[in-house]
Amino acid sequence: MPVNIVRLPDPLPTQVVARRASVAPRSLTGDLPGDIVLEILKNLEDKDAVHLASVSKAFYAAFPPRPTNVTYKSLVKAISLQERLAQTPGAALRLVSLDVRCPGPASKISPILCDILSEARNLRSLTCGPAELKSDNVRNIIQRLAHLAHLQLYVPPISALTTTSYPSSLSSLYLVGFKGGITWKELATSLSRLTGLKKLSLLNSLLDESDPDDDLDENDTDDEDEDGGATPALPTVTSLAVSSSDLPSLAFFAKTFPNVNDLVLEETHFPEDDEADTDVADRVIHKVSFLVSEDVEYALPWQAEHVRLFTFDIGQINLESGLCGMDGLIGLALRVLSFSWDSWTEQISSSIPQTVRLLELESFDTDFPMTLGFFANVFEEHSPEAVGELPALTVLSIAAPSSPGPLDELRARFFEHAALALPKLRYVALASPRQIPQDFSDLAGDRAPWRWWRIIRSAGQDVEFREIPAWEGERVRRYFRDANREKAERFDEDFSALR
Repeated sequence: MPVNIVRLPDPLPTQVVARRASVAPRSLTGDLPGDIVLEILKNLEDKDAVHLASVSKAFYAAFPPRPTNVTYKSLVKAISLQERLAQTPGAALRLVSLDVRCPGPASKISPILCDILSEARNLRSLTCGPAELKSDNVRNIIQRLAHLAHLQLYVPPISALTTTSYPSSLSSLYLVGFKGGITWKELATSLSRLTGLKKLSLLNSLLDESDPDDDLDENDTDDEDEDGGATPALPTVTSLAVSSSDLPSLAFFAKTFPNVNDLVLEETHFPEDDEADTDVADRVIHKVSFLVSEDVEYALPWQAEHVRLFTFDIGQINLESGLCGMDGLIGLALRVLSFSWDSWTEQISSSIPQTVRLLELESFDTDFPMTLGFFANVFEEHSPEAVGELPALTVLSIAAPSSPGPLDELRARFFEHAALALPKLRYVALASPRQIPQDFSDLAGDRAPWRWWRIIRSAGQDVEFREIPAWEGERVRRYFRDANREKAERFDEDFSALR
C-alpha cells in the first residue's frame, strides 16, 4: 500500500526568526495598552514575577513581586512569612495557595499559622500537616475561609474529620495517612455537610470496619435518619481516588457515591467477599483508572466507558474479566513496563473490545525506537490474532522514553503497516519524552513532545499521513476522552477541524 508522509513546514524561515530575535523587547509590549500588559503579567508564577521585576524600575513599579503561592516547612520560614505579611498591607489578601507542614510542637506553629490565616481571607488552596491540625484554633479559622476550594490534610486527627465543619466552598478534599478511629459511614456522614465537594482523595488511610448493626439493608431508604441506619450520600462527588486505603462494600459505595464518574483505584480493591446485588447494567462509570503492581482481582461490577491501567507486569491482568465491564469501552490507556509479543497477543490484543475508538499505549522502560519497531512488527503481521479485531479504532497514541538516533525510516515503516492493519484509523500521535512517569501522570497536551498525523485515504487505496499541529491533535484526544458511546459515533458531525 503506497503511503505518503507530509510533514509540517517550519513555522518561520530561519532569517525571520533571527530578525525577530534582534528586535528590542519593548516591541513585544509596546503596542499593547498598559492595563492589558498588567492583566497578562498577573498570570506569572512568583519566581517569574521576581525575575520580571528585576528587569527595570518601570516593571518593578508597575508589577512588584507579590507572594501568591507559598510553601513553608520550617518554623523559621513561617515566622519570615508572618513578618513579611505584617509589613506589607494587603499582601495576605493576595495569598492564593499555602502549604504548611512544619515539624515541631504545635504550640509554636499554631499561633503563627492562625495569624497568617486570619488575614489570608482569599485563600483558595491550603495544605496542612499533623502539627497544624492538632490545634482547635487553626481548625476554627479554616472553617471561616469562605473562598477555600482545595484542602489537603496530612495525618489529620480524627477530630479534624468528625467535629470540624469545613467551608461549603470546598470542592476538593485530599486526606493522607489517618489510621483508624473512623468508619466509612462516619466519614461520609461528616463530608455530607460539604454541598460543593466534587473530588475526594484518600491515600494510605486505614478506616475501621463498620459495626454489624450498620450493615446495609435492601430496605434502607434515603429518608431514614442517620440513627436509623440510613446510608449517607455524597451526590456532588464526581471524582474519587483511593490509594493504598480500605474501600467500603460495593453496596455502600453505590449508595454513597451515586454520581462518581471518575474512579481511581491504586493498590486497593473492594472487599472480596462482597455479595451485594450490583447489576452490571445499573451503572456506567465514565472513567476508571487502575494501578496494579501485584496480582489483584478488581472485578468491578459496573461498565466503564474509559479505562486507564498502569502495571509493571501486564501478564498479571485479565482485561476481559479481571477489571470491570468493558462491553461499550470507548478509550483504553495502558502504561506498562514494556510490550512483548506474548503479552500483546495473549493478554492485550484479543481482549480489547471492538468498540474502542481511542487507544493509548505507553512504555516507561523500553525506549521509543524499540517500542515503535515492536508495533510496526505487530501490524506487519496483519492478522486478527496479532492485531486484534479493532474495526472502530480512530486514534492511536504511542509514547516511550526518548533515545538518540534517526526515526524517519522506522516511522515510515510503522505508518505503512498501521494503515493496512487498522483500516479505520484516522489519527496517530507519537511522543518520546525523556522519561515516562511510573504513575498516573497524564502526558496529554504539552506534557510531552507530541507529534500528530491525520490519515487521509483515497479511493485508489493511496494513504497520506499528513502532520497536523499538536494542539489540533490534542483537541481530537480530548474529544474522545470526554465522549460516551453516542458522542464517539458523532465525531464526524460534531468535531470541526480548525486546520
